[in-house]
Amino acid sequence: MSSNARRIKSIEDKIKRQEADKVFFAKEKPNTLNQDWRKIISELDVSITNLNKDLLLLKKQSKSKSKSKSKSKSKSKSASSTQKRINALKELKQTKKLLMKMGENVMDIDNDILVNKTILERKLTKLNKHVDENIKSLEEIKRIIPDADFTPYLKELKHILKKAKELDEVLKDSVNDEVLKDPVKDSVNDEVLKDAVLKDRFSVYGKWSNVIQRVQQLHPSLGNIPLTWYQAAPDGNCFFIAVDAANREDTVAYDVYKNTAKRFRADIVNAMDQLIGEGAAMSFEMNDVLPPSIRLVVAPPTVTKSLLIKYKNYMSRASSWAGQIELTLGARLLKRPIIVFYNNTTRPTIVWHDQRHQTIYKDNKQLRGEPAPIVLGHIPSSASGQGGVHYIYALFRNSAALKKKKKNKKTRHKKR
Repeated sequence: MSSNARRIKSIEDKIKRQEADKVFFAKEKPNTLNQDWRKIISELDVSITNLNKDLLLLKKQSKSKSKSKSKSKSKSKSASSTQKRINALKELKQTKKLLMKMGENVMDIDNDILVNKTILERKLTKLNKHVDENIKSLEEIKRIIPDADFTPYLKELKHILKKAKELDEVLKDSVNDEVLKDPVKDSVNDEVLKDAVLKDRFSVYGKWSNVIQRVQQLHPSLGNIPLTWYQAAPDGNCFFIAVDAANREDTVAYDVYKNTAKRFRADIVNAMDQLIGEGAAMSFEMNDVLPPSIRLVVAPPTVTKSLLIKYKNYMSRASSWAGQIELTLGARLLKRPIIVFYNNTTRPTIVWHDQRHQTIYKDNKQLRGEPAPIVLGHIPSSASGQGGVHYIYALFRNSAALKKKKKNKKTRHKKR
């Protein structure tokens, strides 16, 4: 039995004894229940309460330690598999270089590199999540037991951070070693190479996996910039989750409504005050979005204070669906244009971050000199177009093509 377990057992026994004493004084001696006995019973109550608090803290500490140990064991078991993947990736890159020098086809090698990279990226995401959990656990223990020994926790945290840093450097090196391809020329090869990996990556997206994979195939790039599509948790908050994740370049938002997304919803709701006095079109849209139970019989000719309060209260609720109003305000708040793709023949649209009206996206010339856009997908739950509509998002690594080209300054020859 560990020292912690012995302390827990000792406190539990002490609580039982004191509860028995309390019963004795309160019931066994009713005729002698004077002020002295009442004082003893009161002291026993205080002591039992304090002992229960100590017992709760010890159990939490014990549970936290056992959880950390089990996580540490599982991480040590998986460490070897991670190292194998890293070694395999390095070997594949060396083999690819050799085959390219020999003029051989490296399609299969590229596929294997992509598979290993995807698996390592997932492992890095899990490590980062584990770091966040450990930090929260430390903060909780410190709050409950200020004088606890944090040495083992800090040691484990340092070990995890080291692994995450090593893995991050390997993946960065891998990205730097990649040869950029012409997306038009190699589009067929890319589909063949990525098919197996995409199926595996999209599998965690549940019923949306097939339709998101279809979006990846239909819209693999923004002009000549490759896009990677990701799921946003389909819980009614998908617009706020998707925009927030795209803005922070977060690849894991498929199953959680994060605090940053909740704050983004709150910021949009607060920004709605600027809409008061807007015309009939805005008023009609607001009223039409409201549930029938709180909707006005007839929308007013302008956005009134009472209508705005109803709309703000409704949009403050988690799971209230966002519409065109939230799209426009979101772009303006983040000061970035939002491009929305559709899983059909409808052309993508640009929702601008200033007073410009939204326009059809044609090519990247429209975006030169603008802030890097946020890219969303607005898709039905099936390829046939049936089912609820859902927001997803895409990330891209290189936005250099969106920047304005520098004009060459003409040199002036001074007359001598």
